[in-house]
Amino acid sequence: MMHEDILKELELWPVWRLKVALPEVVAPDVTIPSVEVIDVLPEVVDHSPVLKAYESEDECCVMLHAARDFTQEEEKLWANMCKAMGVKATLIQPHARVKDLLNGRAPAVLILFGEDVAQTVLQSESNFDDLRGTQHFYKTSLTIKVPAIVTYDLNHLLQQLPDKAKAWDDLRSALKLMKI
Repeated sequence: MMHEDILKELELWPVWRLKVALPEVVAPDVTIPSVEVIDVLPEVVDHSPVLKAYESEDECCVMLHAARDFTQEEEKLWANMCKAMGVKATLIQPHARVKDLLNGRAPAVLILFGEDVAQTVLQSESNFDDLRGTQHFYKTSLTIKVPAIVTYDLNHLLQQLPDKAKAWDDLRSALKLMKI
């Protein structure tokens, strides 16, 4: 179907065109008052996602989640996961930015729950399947690298029960690093 036929069918034909040139509009001569320019450095705004950080009682492990309240089911799963690992986790930072993440801590391992958290902390654009199952390192300074393990977000585990076994494998990898 031709372009004109489509326009006719939509009752948009004929197309009207302006045949007379519009007069050129000239702005009046306006004096702009002088403005004092102050050289100020722009404020640096941290747009990184906010994280919720838990630490094991022995300070060997820091676990990071997206900073949102857990549902009742997620809270129960979280408690069971910590119990299975033999870890008593305490909330240390309910709303932490990545740059303030460890705040002088040097744990044996970081456990990153969920794709967004993993991509943010590891500064990676890799998809979750590429990040999970591989040991990564988070640089806390020029000399300190903390091993990081990526696993599933609690909400995902509640929706995809078969992935709980994979998450347990991830947590066992973290446990091995904690005992080193």
